[in-house]
Amino acid sequence: MRDIRFQLFEWLPTEDLLEREAFSQWERADVEMVLDEALRLAQEQLDPANREGDKVGARFENGRVIMPASFHSVYQRSGRGLDRLHQHPRVRRNGACRTPSAPR
Repeated sequence: MRDIRFQLFEWLPTEDLLEREAFSQWERADVEMVLDEALRLAQEQLDPANREGDKVGARFENGRVIMPASFHSVYQRSGRGLDRLHQHPRVRRNGACRTPSAPR
């Protein structure tokens, strides 16, 4: 995550981008919040599921791909996590991360 923060805030002109009209409601803290949530998702959900996926693997049966059980729960939980992110005051204010199923 340190490398991503370095790239966004020290190497790339992200601050200049946030000053443009299209992103004027965004602040660095908003970007950092999204990064923190992405890191939490990766550490708490994706990493354990991927470890199981490496051991168990997917199967192809009767024309369908069968994924390890841990992938199903991650898919369901990540959807709920996105719903929580949509409810965050800054995200709602900025109108960011909207999907057709997201609360408005």
